[in-house]
Amino acid sequence: MQKSIQTIDLQRYPERTVSVLGTLSFAAFTLKAYGLYVDDNTLTDEELGHARGVFTSRLADVATADGENYLGFALIHKGTEGLTLSSFWWVQGCVLCHDHVRIPYNGIDTLSDMRPHVLGCVWELDLIHFERNAWQQTMMRPQPDAKDYLHIWFKPTKA
Repeated sequence: MQKSIQTIDLQRYPERTVSVLGTLSFAAFTLKAYGLYVDDNTLTDEELGHARGVFTSRLADVATADGENYLGFALIHKGTEGLTLSSFWWVQGCVLCHDHVRIPYNGIDTLSDMRPHVLGCVWELDLIHFERNAWQQTMMRPQPDAKDYLHIWFKPTKA
């Protein structure tokens, strides 16, 4: 049974630190990667390697057009309850596609029934909004510039 909003302890979710992790390139995808974490609980090399493997395997099933390079961004969120891996990529010039997987620390995904409908947590929305604006400014203009898009990053901060 799902909790009502009145029974959720919203105070247990502190702000997240956002860091730039660089660009991930595999198959037809080039994604700008960001890390989100609580305080100084940064992502380990093992977690980053695991995330890259998950992104690569999950996006391998996405139908892509020959010769196309799909640009977008990835969020690796080390939350209080689990590691969340979200990838976003643009198609047809203005459509944002999304894949999302959660790896709970205790093995129990409390949102498993809703998982296909989850967009992201509140701390991820600033990044999604930023990337939407970056896409619009660099790629939805008369002369789209992928290099410009890949060089505009959310400023590392608290989200």
